Amino acid sequence: MNAPQAGGGLMSRGGLHFLLLGCAREPDQAETRALARAIGLTWGWPLGPVGGVLGLAEDASRVLFDRCFPGAIALLGRVYSLGTPASSDPRLDEFADLLELLMAYRKDRTIHGEWVARAVAAGCMGDNHLWEDLGLASRASLSALLNAHFPTLVEQNTHNLRWKRFFYRQLCQRAEISLCKAPSCGVCSDYAACFGGSEDFSPARRSVG
Repeated sequence: MNAPQAGGGLMSRGGLHFLLLGCAREPDQAETRALARAIGLTWGWPLGPVGGVLGLAEDASRVLFDRCFPGAIALLGRVYSLGTPASSDPRLDEFADLLELLMAYRKDRTIHGEWVARAVAAGCMGDNHLWEDLGLASRASLSALLNAHFPTLVEQNTHNLRWKRFFYRQLCQRAEISLCKAPSCGVCSDYAACFGGSEDFSPARRSVG
């Protein structure tokens, strides 16, 4: 679970996240923080062409680093596969499906909008709450980021589902698959796991203040 330091040593994935932020043009932006954390989380994972990050080819990854993390471009020459999932890990297919979903709904059709979509899709590969795996301060911060970049998708979360669960539910609906165990959400034993807290930024929450 380690990644290369700029000097050739090893660091944790969390350390890589902070290294990227230290090299960032705009380290306080939510988009920059999400990109840095997502890159660190999936460093070396086979999400796309060898030598790239977030499923990008190496040359496209260099454009991302040049725009966002110019002081860390040298790291791209050492995208090691340390502690990566096996090629059969279902999360690799999930990344492609999530990216397709987010790309379809992105508001910003430029390369910057694509980078945010890739960061969010990669963040869903983590084991913690999505806002944590994207290095954000809270779920409200994540909701604000999603609303800024994927407003028409956010509008569909009318029942205040937790964002990661909402995205996967969207994928199931696209594939016409139902994995829910109960006939309705209100009687399901997983209700608390699916539905979020009062800090949510979804349209349903905003409409009632």
